[in-house]
Amino acid sequence: MSGIGTQITEIVNELREERQRLNKSQQEVADGVGVSRGQVGHWETGKQEPNTDHLERWAGLFGWSIRLRLERQPGQAAEPEEDFAAIVGRLGIIWRSLPESARHGIADLTRGLAAMVSKER
Repeated sequence: MSGIGTQITEIVNELREERQRLNKSQQEVADGVGVSRGQVGHWETGKQEPNTDHLERWAGLFGWSIRLRLERQPGQAAEPEEDFAAIVGRLGIIWRSLPESARHGIADLTRGLAAMVSKER
């Protein structure tokens, strides 16, 4: 395998590792992408490659940019925008996993901090 196939394999491996790190199931990925759990298993084991649309949706679950990853040369470090996009994506996942009462508390705290900062200026 060479070129784009190798990059897709690397991206799939990164996505699998991220899924496992976040303790997400293959079924959760499948539901988010719109495929069967078995299809996600085939991708993760290398039996099949996801098409671009599925790959983008899968990466989007983690806030990743496939375009930036595909443009990156092998061994090249991630660009700051890619790191930022990944962080924002992860924050979104964490935010959605919080109970509503916790989200309201964090929002109230954020508004309070913003008011304090604006008074200091």
